[in-house]
Amino acid sequence: MIAVTATLCGVPVIEYVKNGDIISQCQIEAARIVNSDVLFAIADLCVEAEAIGCKLIFPENNYPHIKTRIITGPSDIKTKKIPDPYSDGRMPEIIKAVRLLKKDADGSRPVVANVVGPLTLASRIMDIEKMLYMIVDHPDQFKSILEFCFRVSSTFAKALVREGADGIIIFDPAASPSVMPEKLFNQFEAQLVKIIFSAVKDINQDILTWYSVAGPLQNNLSIITSVSAEITTVDYPTPMKTMIDYMGYTVVNGNIKPGMFLEGSEDDIYREARILLKTTEETKRFILGSGCEIPLFSKEENIKALFLAVMDEHHEKDNLS
Repeated sequence: MIAVTATLCGVPVIEYVKNGDIISQCQIEAARIVNSDVLFAIADLCVEAEAIGCKLIFPENNYPHIKTRIITGPSDIKTKKIPDPYSDGRMPEIIKAVRLLKKDADGSRPVVANVVGPLTLASRIMDIEKMLYMIVDHPDQFKSILEFCFRVSSTFAKALVREGADGIIIFDPAASPSVMPEKLFNQFEAQLVKIIFSAVKDINQDILTWYSVAGPLQNNLSIITSVSAEITTVDYPTPMKTMIDYMGYTVVNGNIKPGMFLEGSEDDIYREARILLKTTEETKRFILGSGCEIPLFSKEENIKALFLAVMDEHHEKDNLS
């Protein structure tokens, strides 16, 4: 639950994504409304790109998106500096949100912050089509851009952990199997994600590491088996039974279709949730949730239905025992 917390609270999305105080207020109020389990110190997936120098468009009630990209070729990266999380762009507002959520939640819920994966950041600061051509045609040149993006993500992640985040989720949609073949994922991204997670663990061994990649994960099981995240979000195109077979070390989170929270009914959500709970009843390594972010303007009753399904499942098991 990211900026849907703003729409649940009647706050314009543009205000939410720009202000750490509002992020904190909306996250706490939305958690009270739907009784959710986690607070997310997250604005959107353009925070790092903006801090590097990309110009953004900020709609009133949608997420910001890139207006001006800053990389057209590998030589451009030489003029860019690693942004300071305490002074550049909106990074300081995310750090503020972490501090406020830790203080105001008073330990009642974990506070999870985010960074974007290096590949995803590269796809933000340069055109994604050009990025894919460069990966194939000039892989060594692309590595200089990817190394820069890795340093940005790693620096931001470590700052968030030092400020008290209980978990770091890496959103990496550009690493989706719908975009990135498994061979290229393993060649360019998997190791960098592992290093980021290892770096935050060096700061706080108890930090929760969480990886979220949309799309059909069954087409790249390395996302599950090689990244070494403690939680992996599994999107709705991926059969949950497949993930149970390959989950290994990770805890699987998912995988109700996100659009259902917006367009479906509470009965739809409740039914899908109960099916998932039944499918995963033999494993302890499962967290029920959306297959990706719960969309803006999702219905309050649909989100509540997710938690009702869990409560009913527990009550039925208690009665049987």
